[in-house]
Amino acid sequence: MARSVSGGRRVNITDIWVDSADSRDGGRDLWAIPKDLCDFRRTSTGKLQRTSWSTTLDGVPIASARFSDVSSVTPRTPFKGSTWQQRPDSDSSTERVVVAELKGSSRAFPCRGSWEFGKRGPLAWLAGKRPIASFRMTDFQMSFG
Repeated sequence: MARSVSGGRRVNITDIWVDSADSRDGGRDLWAIPKDLCDFRRTSTGKLQRTSWSTTLDGVPIASARFSDVSSVTPRTPFKGSTWQQRPDSDSSTERVVVAELKGSSRAFPCRGSWEFGKRGPLAWLAGKRPIASFRMTDFQMSFG
């Protein structure tokens, strides 16, 4: 969700999954990002890349996708942005805003994509829906904080 706050538009992260306890704990402690652990599986082949990946949370499917694209031959493109999260203040009943700047680069390209969302998973509200467009980023590098 993008939100306009002092300093421009920032992204507010409501759900995000990672496969590393260090990433989960760092995201929560440093930037108030509500990261949870899940299992990822990914395969990719060829110049015209055919990639598929899936995620599960305690054995329940979150999402899976298949992509065909030529992102491996596109030029690297820089990007930057920031996140805006609220963390309850332990000393009072108020919430503290945590802003983290990010910057990086990747090879990004529109692609032919097919998505499926688990009907019992945390993104079940997306089950049966079709995306307007799909984009794929490869060789992703980002610094955060």
